Amino acid sequence: MKTTIDDIALTFIPKVGPRTAAWLIECFGSAAEVFGAGMGELIEKAGLNERIAKAIARKESHKKAEKEAVFCEEHGIIPLAATSQEYPELLKECGDHPHVVYYKGDLQALKRRAVSMVGTRSITQYGQRACDLLAGELAALLPDAVIVSGLSFGIDGACPRAAMAHGLATVAVLPTPLRNV
Repeated sequence: MKTTIDDIALTFIPKVGPRTAAWLIECFGSAAEVFGAGMGELIEKAGLNERIAKAIARKESHKKAEKEAVFCEEHGIIPLAATSQEYPELLKECGDHPHVVYYKGDLQALKRRAVSMVGTRSITQYGQRACDLLAGELAALLPDAVIVSGLSFGIDGACPRAAMAHGLATVAVLPTPLRNV
């Protein structure tokens, strides 16, 4: 199933987080059906408050979602809805998994054994050496492993570099809007 503007728009509705988005998909079957429902149905069937139901019924988040889709297209970023068969199964196991994840690169890396490495933003020489040593040891023991980090300053930035230096795949989990990366 292809990720749609409706899928992206669902993530931009104020006060609708991952759990509410999942609940809406469960109630209506798809993001398109959520946005196709009337206010009364959104309130009755999904138990939404009037303000959120009104925002959905008016499709207030669609303009922002369309801009996001254009940005993705321009930068080779692929949005992937939780309703897609390609969405990582392990991520779906989290009760508050995002309805849409955005990726660039090899999505299959998310299906491999992962080790999360995070740390201080003020990295020391010792921290840099430790990061490199851990990545090297991991590569020797589990050459198909993936190092997951936040791609921030310090240790989070050193982890992907160490992973790549030792031939490991790396995944960065970013907590920011795409335009702020």
